[in-house]
Amino acid sequence: MACQQVRQITCTVFADIVDREMVRRDRRHAMSHIRQIALYVSHVALSLPLWEVAICFGRDRSTASITCQRVEDRRDDPGFDAFVTAVEQAVQPVLETLQAGAE
Repeated sequence: MACQQVRQITCTVFADIVDREMVRRDRRHAMSHIRQIALYVSHVALSLPLWEVAICFGRDRSTASITCQRVEDRRDDPGFDAFVTAVEQAVQPVLETLQAGAE
């Protein structure tokens, strides 16, 4: 459930900063990046186990692991890093909800 919230938040942040006309032309590519970033943020920012994140996104664990590594590698780009950081900050309420539920 939390993974889907992260995916929606990622879509919202993406839509706020990206040219909508560009997204229309290359929607499949854009949605792939959104899914990759949401998967990464779910694992890293929310500290969800990789196997759980993989199931949530309909991937196997090895694919999810490779996805996380690729996103991490791309964080060397300042613009990409700023976007991922914005998503991580936007999902803080989800993290707080998860932590409150665990107590």
